Amino acid sequence: MEQLLLQISEFESWRIALIATWLILQGAFVTIFPEEVIGVTLGVLWSQGRISFPEAMVAVQMGLLPANAIGVYIGQRFGHPILKRRPFSWIFDEKDVHEALNSIRNNSKKVIFTTRFLPMVRGPIYFATGMSKIGVFNFSKVDFLASLVQVPALLLLGRWIGTRATSLIEAYQKVGIILLVLIAWTIAFSVIRRKRRKAAARTSEG
Repeated sequence: MEQLLLQISEFESWRIALIATWLILQGAFVTIFPEEVIGVTLGVLWSQGRISFPEAMVAVQMGLLPANAIGVYIGQRFGHPILKRRPFSWIFDEKDVHEALNSIRNNSKKVIFTTRFLPMVRGPIYFATGMSKIGVFNFSKVDFLASLVQVPALLLLGRWIGTRATSLIEAYQKVGIILLVLIAWTIAFSVIRRKRRKAAARTSEG
């Protein structure tokens, strides 16, 4: 990963921006690098003068907003039946989607806004948002407002890492640690959620 990032670092700023946008857009279907990692990496490159803040901001937004809207559109267009078909049955847990749907019905704007800050667990919530018939446009308005907080925060974190690292390699090593933390968070979140479901099931049976 470090070698790949070092190679990308040598590109012109517009090429770096396009790569970042493309990687985030792919997250609508398969996440190669979480948006948090891409945002922080762009922040590191910003600290090194390889890309400007406006370029990085636009690159992330042009990937994030359409990718999230696609997830909502799929939920709105196809709804519950598609959850039983591959590959969607591999990507989305049906129970997760229904739990998210209940939360969205209670307070849709709050859930959509908060979801922007929940790493790597957004898919079921966006799908459920589509099923709730809120509409892609209404979702995108709230998602955009949340991104105006999240994206600059990621870029600033990356800049902070970049300015304190002794080399670009050291900065990328710290970005790698962030990726590992996100993976660990995802695993821990899934384990805790399953345990809670089992506990709830035993309680209901009792």
